[in-house]
Amino acid sequence: MCKWFYNDMEGAMQNVNSNATRILVKVPVGDVHINNQPNQRQYDRMTDSITLTCKASGDPEPEYKWFKENNNETMISGTNLYVIEDVTRNNSGVYICEVHNIIDNVIYTNSNSVKIDIVDEMLLLPNPAPSSNSSEHSAYAVPVILVLVVVVIVSFFAVRKLLGNRPTKE
Repeated sequence: MCKWFYNDMEGAMQNVNSNATRILVKVPVGDVHINNQPNQRQYDRMTDSITLTCKASGDPEPEYKWFKENNNETMISGTNLYVIEDVTRNNSGVYICEVHNIIDNVIYTNSNSVKIDIVDEMLLLPNPAPSSNSSEHSAYAVPVILVLVVVVIVSFFAVRKLLGNRPTKE
């Protein structure tokens, strides 16, 4: 129920109560986001499949279409989901999710894209975990200890020589 106030012709404050009403708000499509699973920069043939999920805001609920690269003539999916099951290099490319809804006979459209890079073989670089017992750290420790031992011995003899050359009191 809505209530509003107004001043009548004589300046007196009046109020009116309305019947309950429903307000229907329609929103054009917006905020198109794509999620790819697994979420990686590159894929190889060891990947079982790549699932692309498109989500957009809007009311009425948006409708979805998927296209590949510059081929907007051939729709590859009519839902918010597209699965690349054949993970081979020829399926690399840019995948476009186009979203639309219709409000008062006007079509509102928005889109987003994702680049999928499928390689023949992934180049995996070793990424060793840091360890306090690593032989790499031990390799640095030995020379440092030797230098410290030499410095202590040289210092000992230098101090002894200085003390040995001092005149003694009688």
